Amino acid sequence: MSLRQLEGEIDELRERISNPEKEKLTLSQFLNLSKQAENKVKSGTEVQKDTICRIIFLNLTVDEEEVLSYQAKEPFATMLKTRQSTSSRG
Repeated sequence: MSLRQLEGEIDELRERISNPEKEKLTLSQFLNLSKQAENKVKSGTEVQKDTICRIIFLNLTVDEEEVLSYQAKEPFATMLKTRQSTSSRG
């Protein structure tokens, strides 16, 4: 890489740091991402899957065949708790 390219990347990163509002997803972008999340996780590399797990989970125990236990980080923990307790019938 040339010095100019590196300086351009540094300027872009500084702008992103100074204006985090540019990084927020719109509601439609978020809904689209959530619809595609399962496929993106299934098709991701091991590093990408690990990164996603580190963002969502505090603790995750897995063996060769299944997830044995997990503890999610907030706000995912609240979301999972809400989804599990919203059943209107027993």
